[in-house]
Amino acid sequence: MADPSDPDRIKRAWVHVSYEIEMYETLRNSSHLHRKPKDNIDRALYESLCVHMRNLIDFLLLPARLDDMVAVHFVSTWTATLAKGSLLDTVRNEVIPKQIAHLTYDRLDIPDTGHPWDWNATYAALDVHVNKFIDDARIAGFELSDRAKQARGIQTYANTCTSSSSDSAFAVWNVDTGKKT
Repeated sequence: MADPSDPDRIKRAWVHVSYEIEMYETLRNSSHLHRKPKDNIDRALYESLCVHMRNLIDFLLLPARLDDMVAVHFVSTWTATLAKGSLLDTVRNEVIPKQIAHLTYDRLDIPDTGHPWDWNATYAALDVHVNKFIDDARIAGFELSDRAKQARGIQTYANTCTSSSSDSAFAVWNVDTGKKT
């Protein structure tokens, strides 16, 4: 198992944690993923989203295995776990592996309308943990990258420098329109 007590290693690892959050937020907010997949690019985006969702579920809700990075390495008080039978448990252990990551006969039961699970409910369930972790990590001294903040719809310092609005630091950055709201 990797040594999570090495502060330099943890600091370097944070870049990867921030990246996972950035990619999850970027993909879930993509206009391509708010409709039925129409081509291979759309399908690849869905699959990429699922990989990042599973990475975050493992990071936030499972105990460390081998050299896994887990939330408690960054927030010592982190106690969230994956509840057996929960939506996130089903998505992590059944939907993603059996319908996306592995060739299984369960794929035959996916309707033509797309994957048979509720994306919005999945996002909501995962977001509870992602948002809490980001808040707790900030208190512990870990700040998301500007790209991850932008993907989450947070106005970054670089964007506030070019704004003429006096309250621009509190504005929300819309990644789809590229405009402040």
